[in-house]
Amino acid sequence: NARVIPALLLKIYSSFPDTMNLGDASIREILVNASISHHDAWLECSTPIDDQISSAINRLDITVLQKQQQLVKDFTKRYPLFVLKHIDGLYEILNKDATQAS
Repeated sequence: NARVIPALLLKIYSSFPDTMNLGDASIREILVNASISHHDAWLECSTPIDDQISSAINRLDITVLQKQQQLVKDFTKRYPLFVLKHIDGLYEILNKDATQAS
């Protein structure tokens, strides 16, 4: 039963991320621990937020507009657990950008 509540909370967060108060440290801790405990299911779960983040990260590869960079920063602040699901893509884009800049 102790594993069901965090998993349920993570599912609710994935469906309604804007309705959850992430200002509460205990909720953040439960969500982080649930995303670790249910790693595979969390990564496989795809939501409209995931699509938006993925699209914003992919556009970073096409354009270096400050507005696009700000959009990714805003997603990172607003949906940190969702952005972590896309960290590989973000790393790849940033690494590619750093290589081209040097």
